[in-house]
Amino acid sequence: MKKKIHFAVLGPGNIAEVVVGAIRNAVDFQYYAVASRSLERAESFKNRHGFVKAYGSYEALYQDDKIDLVYIATPHAFHYEQMKQCIIHGKHVICEKPFTINAGQAEEIFDLANKYDVLVTEALMTAFMPSQKLIKELLSNEIGTPISYKGVFGANLIHVERLVKKSLGGGALLDIGIYPLFFAVSMFGKDFEIKNIQITSYHDVDATTSFELHYSNGLIASIFTTITENIGCYGEVYGTEGKLYVEDITRPSKIMIYDKKGKIKSKIDPVRTTTGYEYEFQSVQDALLNNRRECPERPHEETLFLMRTMDRILKEMGN
Repeated sequence: MKKKIHFAVLGPGNIAEVVVGAIRNAVDFQYYAVASRSLERAESFKNRHGFVKAYGSYEALYQDDKIDLVYIATPHAFHYEQMKQCIIHGKHVICEKPFTINAGQAEEIFDLANKYDVLVTEALMTAFMPSQKLIKELLSNEIGTPISYKGVFGANLIHVERLVKKSLGGGALLDIGIYPLFFAVSMFGKDFEIKNIQITSYHDVDATTSFELHYSNGLIASIFTTITENIGCYGEVYGTEGKLYVEDITRPSKIMIYDKKGKIKSKIDPVRTTTGYEYEFQSVQDALLNNRRECPERPHEETLFLMRTMDRILKEMGN
């Protein structure tokens, strides 16, 4: 692909509003089309963000042969079918997390993408950020041997319909718990046992979920996530020589290093000077311009592993 990529948005809701606003002047796409179930909403989004076309149905977007890449920003439960339609119509896809609502669906999507020779990737923004490399370096050099990790993400989202309905892929783990879990997997590896699972339900979804990952080297990663209250979003890694604290593990904003006595040794503030959304789209752009079908920051197998892990946790919780 050697031309400017014709970019489209499927689902111009709140997250698409934030993301497109952030990348509009940072990623050199042709901002071409937006599709909603409401033509009025699509037109409004198109006008605000300088797109060319607005469609009042998703089918119209699938049928537009000028579209190269579709950003899917709808509720989780719709990702699977919408990605299938994009793929069989020859469109590349970057889809919001969680990629699908279970690993089986994700496997089907990647198989279909291979069949139709299109790029499909999960928009788990944390994986694409330069801070991933920085944090790994700090963990290797600043706090000795990691002993434990505490990952927390709690936000009062119980009023959001898509998060309290199982039919829409709701629940704390899939929506926001994916971030503290991803931190553990990306920083400490995949060889762990899942233990001490606890859950508080809201009707038929997990409203509060906590569990531990026990690694063979003795490290314990404790994950806590809830959609019932605002308790922050952070990660703490305790080591033999100190502690590393990361503010906002979704897109790190501040990092603090403490010595064994709890005294601040150093800090990085700010970690980033932009919203951070641009990195995932720049990676997709680079992959497409170089005729690749995966992004190195988010390989298909990494998405599948995280989905399978969440499947295991939800199964043990009875969901």
